[in-house]
Amino acid sequence: MNKIKLLPKKELIKTSSIDHADWNYKAVIRYIQLKRFQLCIKLMNNTKYTRLLEIGYGSGIFMPTLTSSASEIYGLDIHEKNKEVEGILFKNNIKANLSSASAIEMPFDNNFFDCIISISAIEFIKDLDTACKEINRVLKKDGNFIVITPGYSFFLDLGLKILTKQSANSDFEERRKQIYPTLLRYFKLIDKIAFPKFSNSTTRLYLGLKLGQF
Repeated sequence: MNKIKLLPKKELIKTSSIDHADWNYKAVIRYIQLKRFQLCIKLMNNTKYTRLLEIGYGSGIFMPTLTSSASEIYGLDIHEKNKEVEGILFKNNIKANLSSASAIEMPFDNNFFDCIISISAIEFIKDLDTACKEINRVLKKDGNFIVITPGYSFFLDLGLKILTKQSANSDFEERRKQIYPTLLRYFKLIDKIAFPKFSNSTTRLYLGLKLGQF
């Protein structure tokens, strides 16, 4: 399994109010944050892709890991600091093609990617149905769509509030409950893993899904 490689903390830029990449370097919550990336790596299963897209790349913190998994790396995010992040990645010997655009209207050709990933990002998309249609459009027929999304429960949200002073409800509203059933309307389930491993909907921190086209 590939090892997690992140951008150095000093290279991170704040791309939006919901970009908390610095949490990956904070005590206690760092362990939980890194589990998202471990789930993604496990679902990728050492596959070497041709073109890989990260939806919601933020500050590009996970791009150093992704470079070993694809020949070409792309990123999509609604913030407008794509060129700035590209420069930081280039300084760290990482070539990435970053776009400032929404997942509901992506600037890519049909069947362009053989892997698309979204880590703690898809829950921010208000029109997930349209985004799923777009992802289907740009994903190759035999491609993989890998999603890592947070769990939802009173206790988990309370823990987030205590550790970070952030409110999950204000960030996600009620969208977290709709992610899984919505995705299964548009994609077939290939694999599913959770953290903690034997958790349920009330104790789960993250759910990882590997999806494909019907």
